[in-house]
Amino acid sequence: DFWTSLDHPDGFNTFDLRIFNRWGNLMYSYDRVNGSWNGKTSSGAEATEGIYFYKLVSTTKNNKELNRQGFFHLIRK
Repeated sequence: DFWTSLDHPDGFNTFDLRIFNRWGNLMYSYDRVNGSWNGKTSSGAEATEGIYFYKLVSTTKNNKELNRQGFFHLIRK
């Protein structure tokens, strides 16, 4: 399974999404609107189950700043 980011009806000019673990360490980042996270670190190791924080910094095609952040829970089956 993959975790995908938000979409916006206006589309994006810039897009930067970062995923952090509970200690604030960067686990993964991507700068493509159609990007996703497969639950692995940038080095390819599986991330442990737990709570993760995401931060999105972007601008829409209408040059509106769109900043979002929140938590999600990674659960492995």
